[in-house]
Amino acid sequence: MLETTPPEILSDIMHRGITLSGGGAAYTGAGLNAAKSSKIPVYVVEDPLSAVARGTGVILDDIPLYQEVLIGNQMSYLLDKKSQRKKNLQNRVWSFLF
Repeated sequence: MLETTPPEILSDIMHRGITLSGGGAAYTGAGLNAAKSSKIPVYVVEDPLSAVARGTGVILDDIPLYQEVLIGNQMSYLLDKKSQRKKNLQNRVWSFLF
C-alpha cells in the first residue's frame, strides 16, 4: 500500500508514523509487528475497538466539514437529505456505542 502512496503523504507518514485503530489494532503485538515490517513508527490508540465508532460519530455530527476527505461520493446520499438521514445514522451509531 505504501508503494502507491504519493511522495508528499509518504513523507508525513515516515516522520509522524502510523496510528492503528479498530479490531486489528486490538491484537497484542499488532503495532510491534507493523513497526518491524515497515520501519515506520506505529502507535496503537488507547481504546482501538471503540475509536472507529467514535470517529464515525464525529464525522456524522458535521458531514459538510469532512466532505472533501470522504472517499468518492459514497457519502453524497447523506448530503442530499442531510437532516433526516444524518439523525438516523447518528442514532444507530450512538445506540451501538451505548
